Amino acid sequence: MSTLRPSRLVALVSVLVVSLSIAFPSTAATRPQSAKRVYVVVDIDRIGHERLTALKSLAGVDWWVELDDQMLVSGQPAMLENLDRAGFASRMLSGDIDAENLHLLYGRDAELSGARVLAQGGRFAVVHATPAQKARLEGIHDHDLDGESDVPHGHNEVHPFRPNVSLVHQAANSEARQPAAWDVAIQALVDAIDGNRWFADIQTLGQWNRHSRQPGNLTARDWLVAQFQAIPGLAVTTQSFNIPSPSTTSFNVIATLTGTTRPDEWYIVGGHFDSTSQSTSTAAPGCEDNGSGTAGVLEMARIFAAHPPEATIIFVCYSGEEQGLYGGTAHAASLVTSGDDDKVQAVLTMDMIGYTGDSDLDCLLETNSSGQFMIDAYAAAAAQYTTLRILTTLNPFGSDHVPYLNRGMPALLTIENDWDSYPNYHRTTDTANNITIDMGLQTLRMNVAALAKMIAAPPAGTGSDTIGVYDPSTSNFFLRNTNAAGGADVVFSFGAGGAGYVPLAGDWNGDGSDTIGLYDPVSGVFFLKNSVTPGGADLAFNFGPGGLGWKPVVGDWDGNGTDTVGLYSPSTGTFFLRNTNAPGGADVSFGYGPAGATPVIGDWDGNGADSIGVYIPATSTFFLRNGNSPGGADLVFSYGAGGAGFVPVVGDWNSDGADTVGLYQPTGGSFFLRNANSPGGASVVFGYGPPSGMVSVRGDWNNL
Repeated sequence: MSTLRPSRLVALVSVLVVSLSIAFPSTAATRPQSAKRVYVVVDIDRIGHERLTALKSLAGVDWWVELDDQMLVSGQPAMLENLDRAGFASRMLSGDIDAENLHLLYGRDAELSGARVLAQGGRFAVVHATPAQKARLEGIHDHDLDGESDVPHGHNEVHPFRPNVSLVHQAANSEARQPAAWDVAIQALVDAIDGNRWFADIQTLGQWNRHSRQPGNLTARDWLVAQFQAIPGLAVTTQSFNIPSPSTTSFNVIATLTGTTRPDEWYIVGGHFDSTSQSTSTAAPGCEDNGSGTAGVLEMARIFAAHPPEATIIFVCYSGEEQGLYGGTAHAASLVTSGDDDKVQAVLTMDMIGYTGDSDLDCLLETNSSGQFMIDAYAAAAAQYTTLRILTTLNPFGSDHVPYLNRGMPALLTIENDWDSYPNYHRTTDTANNITIDMGLQTLRMNVAALAKMIAAPPAGTGSDTIGVYDPSTSNFFLRNTNAAGGADVVFSFGAGGAGYVPLAGDWNGDGSDTIGLYDPVSGVFFLKNSVTPGGADLAFNFGPGGLGWKPVVGDWDGNGTDTVGLYSPSTGTFFLRNTNAPGGADVSFGYGPAGATPVIGDWDGNGADSIGVYIPATSTFFLRNGNSPGGADLVFSYGAGGAGFVPVVGDWNSDGADTVGLYQPTGGSFFLRNANSPGGASVVFGYGPPSGMVSVRGDWNNL
């Protein structure tokens, strides 16, 4: 990747402005437009990062949705009808498609409702459903096929349509990264995994009807307790909880392997042992769902107990998952109640890891943006120690990782990517003969290698933001790793001092750490750097017209774990947001709030995607919105003294996964940070930096 030395910033600006022909702002609808538009499914199987990026920005593409090996695209007929000329294999969708009837389905069984699947990948699909079909789809339950019972399953969710989103992403289409060094100790752990032993445990579990309300569930609980107790070094307990309607007491089985040197750093490995079927009164063997994951927990416990780790690993087998994640919720909630959630570094859940419908051993890694570091670690481990093809998504649902994510603990689900086509899903025929040992073995190799790597390394942290200041006269950044008075932890110069640049901060490369950048308002050029050190820019590109009073904004607009840029026009109150850090038009544009406001950006609701807001200095009032679209404010509150010259700052000050506001007083060099988006006093107040002439910045500089 080319770099730009600070001394050459100004010279290169003029070259870029002349050489780059940018149409701005070209807008992409926040809701698909049906008039004179076509819908095309494009084959993107392993086409690579560069071609995937080119497809998304192709002229004539209004919006796209990425789903594993296919991308649903809508746009102008004259362009999309000839995608083959651009080298993309595609097929045009026929029939009437009403944009208002598009929905995102997390789950399966769309056809049972009469809905039409337009494109599908793994656990996700874009469906066309009338209001009646949508209501039917939302009402599909676990046992609708034979009418035996009507228990809400929780694994089928209908979401509003969102364009320009990656629901399932192939690791093969990611930007290439330097492979990690081979580790002989990790290889020894990987080699110790016994696929036949894992399969034998699945066969044993498959003997019992493990439905949460059946006696076989308690038999399986007792067997799991005995298996964990037979492993040296584990402390084994059970946790009871209630499943309502009808009230049933169920149990989690918990085995703790205390760390040798860092016992208060906790890693959790879990999988649900309960099962279900279309006839739970007769049989629910649940070998794939989820005897495979439960046996995986046992196998990983044996491996790590034989090689005691420095940090603590807690192995959990949950019940009550099929009735609505009751076991996972009980355990996650207990950690919050006891105050131990801060000890949790990462949670791994395994749900259906042993089936493959073909020779392609493909595995889906699922989390939200707080777990991006886990996707990176597990994808890297898969590339180095397995034959798996990896898919990723930041749209979690329907398994025991969700209760942890909902409580601010980073959690990852590993699940075989043929889940949607498994013909014995929730059937009495979900038996051990459907399992492919190599599929489970390769998944366990990835899971063991990634967990060992994370435990050996310093904890990844949960993304706490801290402050810094930028000196425009010298272009020096002074960054601090705690929100308290004190000296700078990092000091360096980037860019040309006194040139009028605006400082930026964001995670430009998706590695979990924020780094800095500069925006030149004269030319409209962004200069972004992937480290907080002196040196040249890693990315330099033009976006928008220069010299017109635009204000730069930064956010993860599509929830993919990477920050990209945007612009705000104070004269019109319009946002222009772009989903890649490259030249091109706006992907989303819309007006919000009155002209002349100050833009603020943050993940207000903790859903993993950033959205916009505005701050009115005269009244010190924040108007925050949970979506990047026109509409009213979701949060309105006053904070601080109006008209007093304060500047808004935004960050996740307390590591709870949601951004909240703060104020910076340039004349006094003081920060006033609040841990809630509501009226009230500052949670943290401190002075930092010179009392005048500084510009505030914030970011997770050290990934802690």
